[in-house]
Amino acid sequence: DPQRIGGFGYSAGAHLVALLGAAQPTPGEPTSDDAENSPVARLQAVAGGGAPCDFRGLPLDNRTLAFWLGGSRRERPEQYHLSSPAAYVTPDDPPMFFYHGQADRLVPPESPQQMVTALRDAGVPAELHIVPNAGHIFAAMDKTALEKVVKFFQEELAGEIGEDGDEESGQLGKN
Repeated sequence: DPQRIGGFGYSAGAHLVALLGAAQPTPGEPTSDDAENSPVARLQAVAGGGAPCDFRGLPLDNRTLAFWLGGSRRERPEQYHLSSPAAYVTPDDPPMFFYHGQADRLVPPESPQQMVTALRDAGVPAELHIVPNAGHIFAAMDKTALEKVVKFFQEELAGEIGEDGDEESGQLGKN
């Protein structure tokens, strides 16, 4: 069912699903030379943990991501922009849920917090759960965070049966 597709990932996987959720084309928007014959199925919900969401503010000469983005931000500013989910936030993005370790030293907690703020500013339902005292690795399998992910997807994707027998969306903030 193309109306019930959710994306989940952790760390680099969370970056990718956030990018898919924010950068995906609007249904009906051409995506290729053969757009008429290409179905467009958008993510309806995104959940991710330990997500790096914005590379545009990294120090200009920092080479931490140079192996992946082809150079520093000074050398390849467009790559850093294109790789940042936060750069694509628009009001038609799907609801997003993030969780993050409070003590994460690999990906600062400010990264998903800024993404949540940008999403909310655009009118998109978004939430961040901070896992107390957890670093990047231990937050990945935090039971409470994972239960919240499951609940988020149930609310966003399961839908409900209305009085007339039709399914209704259970979307966060839209009931």
